[in-house]
Amino acid sequence: MKRNGKQQASFVAAIGFGLVPLAFAVVRMLTGDDGTRMFWMAFMATGLAGGALATAIGRRRGRRAVMVDAIVILVGATLLSGATALLLGATSSAGVWAVSGVFGIALAASSVFVAYSRTS
Repeated sequence: MKRNGKQQASFVAAIGFGLVPLAFAVVRMLTGDDGTRMFWMAFMATGLAGGALATAIGRRRGRRAVMVDAIVILVGATLLSGATALLLGATSSAGVWAVSGVFGIALAASSVFVAYSRTS
């Protein structure tokens, strides 16, 4: 089935929000900063979100299930990203959790947009 205009826009938004963590990490690496830690934070968070979304492939989900998935991705991606940074030697706890939170929010938003882009 083809997507209508709203579903197509939602799909584009899902891709955009899903790429935020990795794009941020790549920009950080290209600007000369040591972005290796940021890359691994983004990679782990995106991997968790991809795995959570992969479990929902092929089944229709109600609004409640979509929100539960988004909350799981938000909390899981934030915690995994933050733990990765701390394990790789990050010293600024506030900065680590702020960046991890942004990654989690972007990936949770992406998961919601993926659900809204599904055809009936």
